[in-house]
Amino acid sequence: MLDTNELGLVYDNNKLSISRPRVMIITDNKGNRIKEYVVSLMEKNAEDTYKRSIIKTVDADTYKINLAEFLL
Repeated sequence: MLDTNELGLVYDNNKLSISRPRVMIITDNKGNRIKEYVVSLMEKNAEDTYKRSIIKTVDADTYKINLAEFLL
């Protein structure tokens, strides 16, 4: 889960900053499934702060996420 309340899956590691990978966003901030898209957690806003950060890991079953859907 990200600090924006979006859910995402780690898509690609970032060798320069392990805590800032590329993430595939799969739900919006209200928990609605969306057409997934990939973002970099290195992105910053105009205030030079990160746009998104990981705040915790979640159990896919709790959120009814079928990981196989995204791995193919």
